Amino acid sequence: MIPGLSTGDAPKSKSAIKREKAKLKKKQEQQKAAAAQAAAPAPEPAAAVDPEKRARKIKKTLKQIDDLKKKDASALNEDQKTKMASEESLLAELAQLGIS
Repeated sequence: MIPGLSTGDAPKSKSAIKREKAKLKKKQEQQKAAAAQAAAPAPEPAAAVDPEKRARKIKKTLKQIDDLKKKDASALNEDQKTKMASEESLLAELAQLGIS
């Protein structure tokens, strides 16, 4: 047996009990906050962004996609393949913004 090591049979001190209660309360509050956040509808990020900025970002991504099309398809990583697959949705979003 190691000197000073408690075996767990001894009752917990008042401060240890207090820490456990505080930890439990904090955990419950975090769970309530997470549940409330999940229940609340997420705001649309596109509405908060300036349409011109979004159009520039889409155009930049489309240019990157054009550059990727010039490369060998087998040399592309998963992110690049995903980017190429999103081309149609980006074109549709750009058309929806109505900015050329």
